[in-house]
Amino acid sequence: MKIMICQPLYCGLNDILCQIGKCIKYCLEHNRKLIIDTKRFSGMKRDFSDYFIIKDPINESFIQLSLSDDELLSLSTQSKLKKQVDFSKSYEEEVIIHREWGGGTMSRYALSFLKFQPNLAKSIQHKLNLMPDDYCSVYVRNTDLKTNYEELFERIKSEIDDKYLLICTDDYRVIEYAKGIFSKLLFDEDIVKNEIPSEPLMSMLPNNFDNTKVNIDAITDLILGASAIQVFPTFVSAFSNNKPVPKNFQSGYMLLGIYLNQNKHVIRELLST
Repeated sequence: MKIMICQPLYCGLNDILCQIGKCIKYCLEHNRKLIIDTKRFSGMKRDFSDYFIIKDPINESFIQLSLSDDELLSLSTQSKLKKQVDFSKSYEEEVIIHREWGGGTMSRYALSFLKFQPNLAKSIQHKLNLMPDDYCSVYVRNTDLKTNYEELFERIKSEIDDKYLLICTDDYRVIEYAKGIFSKLLFDEDIVKNEIPSEPLMSMLPNNFDNTKVNIDAITDLILGASAIQVFPTFVSAFSNNKPVPKNFQSGYMLLGIYLNQNKHVIRELLST
């Protein structure tokens, strides 16, 4: 069987899943085996198989979640195509490599083939069991994507009233500000006790963070937020590179959380052991 290697570039969790979802769909349509490599170029910097397994054993014959360095080097030398794949084309090459970044909604498709590694699933389920029965949540990105969280909290505080609010964020300052507004504030101590980041945590830039912890935190926050009774939508107010922000622009990570919130059976499948 011909092979496609998916190597998402420089991106966070949702974008990684989007590139994988696109490649899964392509391989199914073109009878190729997909090998996923998130260790070398993506912000994950670890094997995808450290966090995910294939949900249906039948699909293990055409989706492989990691590959050894030597095996990957051998396959890479066989490939003459190492770029963004044109998903409308069929290629004759035995091995093609898709290296690209970008988000969207194909992360949802990718998750339909996956579930969490058992230890990760148990860790997330344990934290879910500690949550109150009914709580609301909000995703606040404030590193590479900036959020006007002061305005956001003022806008939603009347709707929150005396409900519990879980804040899923990559910036500890957001939690500190929220403490003065919401009486029943929830946040994951393990995640927000990090030093204040100036760049996205899941990034290819050099940093002092433990990437295994960063990856687990991103996945855990996604699921805890999505398991709420209601997710309040947020909008990006600025990019760190000062480029203009499209009107009503929302992060792919947050949109994935809202999708999971509206399709909680997907969460249950991801957590199944």
